[in-house]
Amino acid sequence: MRLFMTLAMTLALGFFALPVKAETSQVDEIQKFSQDCREGKMHLYFDCSCLKDEYIEHREKLGLDASPSLVRSYLGANCKNGDGIAAQMNEKCLKQPAYLPKGHDPETFCSCYSRNFKSLFERWDGVMQPTLEVQFKSAARLKCQDPEAYKKVYGDRFGQ
Repeated sequence: MRLFMTLAMTLALGFFALPVKAETSQVDEIQKFSQDCREGKMHLYFDCSCLKDEYIEHREKLGLDASPSLVRSYLGANCKNGDGIAAQMNEKCLKQPAYLPKGHDPETFCSCYSRNFKSLFERWDGVMQPTLEVQFKSAARLKCQDPEAYKKVYGDRFGQ
């Protein structure tokens, strides 16, 4: 618990601020999480600094015996930032013209697709699961390809 009692007294270590009195293993755990966020795909979907704060908060609630993967399973709902994934989706979409709907301008369609995915992702108040990501991509594609069909299929299921 010493890790969490000293949060007010922080020391900048690398990219993130870490508690001064934190035990080495706890500091290592937080640094590894922060590095994984920045270097993996998490940074495309989330604000890594916010996630680090959530990680520390949930680590405190769950206790030191909880595994890092259990702590991670509670993260994300409050730290969404879809700018990275929207940019990546737009870029991939433009590079795959064979998958674009016929009769749609690639720039316009891909921009619409990535923007709508970002909106669905950021408005969702749950934790993102791979199956949900596929649903959001399908919904975003249909909304840009045929807005009337989107309304018939999804209605206001996603709050849009």
